[in-house]
Amino acid sequence: MLSLLLTTALAGEVGFRHQLAGSYFPEGLRYAFRGDYSIPLWNSESVLFQDTFVAPGLYVDVTPAYAHVGPIVRFSPIAVLEIEAQADAGYYFGSFSGVTDFYGVDDNYGDVARDAIHAMGGHKAAGPVFRASVSPTLQAKVSHFIIALPQEFVWIWKPRPEGSPCSGDAALDFTAEGNRSCIGDYWYESQYDSLLKWNDLVMTNSALAFWAFRESTDEDPRMFWLGVNFSHQYTFGTKDRTTKVGPMAVFKPAKSAYVPTFAVFSQAYLTSRIYDTFPPYIAIAAIWNHGLKKK
Repeated sequence: MLSLLLTTALAGEVGFRHQLAGSYFPEGLRYAFRGDYSIPLWNSESVLFQDTFVAPGLYVDVTPAYAHVGPIVRFSPIAVLEIEAQADAGYYFGSFSGVTDFYGVDDNYGDVARDAIHAMGGHKAAGPVFRASVSPTLQAKVSHFIIALPQEFVWIWKPRPEGSPCSGDAALDFTAEGNRSCIGDYWYESQYDSLLKWNDLVMTNSALAFWAFRESTDEDPRMFWLGVNFSHQYTFGTKDRTTKVGPMAVFKPAKSAYVPTFAVFSQAYLTSRIYDTFPPYIAIAAIWNHGLKKK
């Protein structure tokens, strides 16, 4: 048994994934890195059990507003299912929106509202944050049709800044230095663009469907997929809900490993407390994969 385990482990593959992404409405810039060691699992001729693996590794996520780092593990017990779990520690730098607190669950937490709070002396704090998440994804391919259903459940705990809780008119009181004299029960989290409790759970449900006009091969990695991207996000502590839908393209324009795979998408807001339907959310990501086990 030990010999079999060692043989399986030695058959693994080191993989690296780099992602540089930018978005508009809201604006954002993000770099994410994942390095892992992919170990093959079942040795089966069945299509359902081909390319199964477990891959422990390390995850790093950096933006101008915060940074996160921590362990990650990916697990694919069958070809149509991949589960990703991670835990990380992070830090908000106090730049941009920083950690802006709000005292009402129905407060407007959009860009203009946050800027107004900061101008009046509202808090924009720095500090640590801790997260743990699990993300199962169902995926299938029939001829040129590809569908993926990524789901994410992330627990976010942000230590509450020092200060008395806001209650009643205390939320409108300011100190001589111009700062509000109490700390609200909620805060704005920039990655999920949502209002959270200091200890909260965020659920994201996505559905992506593509038609592969060109598929990559080992000899020629160029590819082009075109499809639609739907996402639903719900924050349990504040009951904040956002839904978006729109077109998405995934393509690699050149054979060179230095040329990334691009993901470009635009989503109109179907449900949001702070955004109208248009202008839409627009994002582009450049992704470099090196040595990752292909699915």
